[in-house]
Amino acid sequence: MKSIFILLFLLLSGNVRAQEVSFVVYHAQGQSTINGKPLSLKKGDKLTGSDVVTIGKGAKLVLICSNYNAIQLSTPGRVNAKSLLQRCQEKTGSYTASYFKYVWEEFTHPHGYPDKDPTKFMRNSGAVSRGCNQVETKLLTDTVIYAEGPLPINFNTSIPSPYLTVYSEAENGEVIGQWKIKGNMFALDSVKSVFKKPATYYWQITDDNAQGCPPNVLSIVPNKEYNAAIQKILPKKLSLPAAEEAFLKGYLLEEAFYLAEAKKYYDLAVRLDPKNEAYKQAQSRFYE
Repeated sequence: MKSIFILLFLLLSGNVRAQEVSFVVYHAQGQSTINGKPLSLKKGDKLTGSDVVTIGKGAKLVLICSNYNAIQLSTPGRVNAKSLLQRCQEKTGSYTASYFKYVWEEFTHPHGYPDKDPTKFMRNSGAVSRGCNQVETKLLTDTVIYAEGPLPINFNTSIPSPYLTVYSEAENGEVIGQWKIKGNMFALDSVKSVFKKPATYYWQITDDNAQGCPPNVLSIVPNKEYNAAIQKILPKKLSLPAAEEAFLKGYLLEEAFYLAEAKKYYDLAVRLDPKNEAYKQAQSRFYE
């Protein structure tokens, strides 16, 4: 009797494991089916290790693995989902798992917060902050890597007459530039002339005596180095709808502190899909 119970337990536990979600469909182009059913796979569908996927001619599938890696399928024919698990261990180049973790959680826990706030999955979200109760910005971190391009920074402050102050060092640094701010926004690109050469600078919203919160980090890099770094960050393999691709690029760039470039892609994502709340929320960090 005990042997029968153990055998039954093993069979049931094995069946449970087989039914665990192994993949979530991130993007489906063309006709691909699951287990021979007539309905095509679509974004958000879930696959277990026991499922069989048929890739149609000209179709493409992008799947998110349970370890938050991404793989793309485009070769026509039948494939067992279980056989794809090894590909989940392959490196995905410049991709970051944090974005795909957001996607995974969005579709496997659809009633939670992920779809409302993807930044909870971003590596830099809340990781470093030099802010204080005198100054609050919409930036997720205290670091910006910058070369050129529009970069508006919005803030709220209790300082009556705020100034943008730039220092040479984080502590007891020389003030190398100071500008009075009208309203609650300044454009970082408008004061670029003060940065005589590529280096690490520090800035903060202060009073006219340059007193205030601990400064934020601003890394000015040469254009060539800047562009090369961005190319390493941006995805090169996934075939996605234009709006989703733009948002993914913005997410990765923001996570890596390239905020001016991230803003460009968030703006593009919203232009392409103006009703998407996640896109609009990301864009709002750069606007009043």
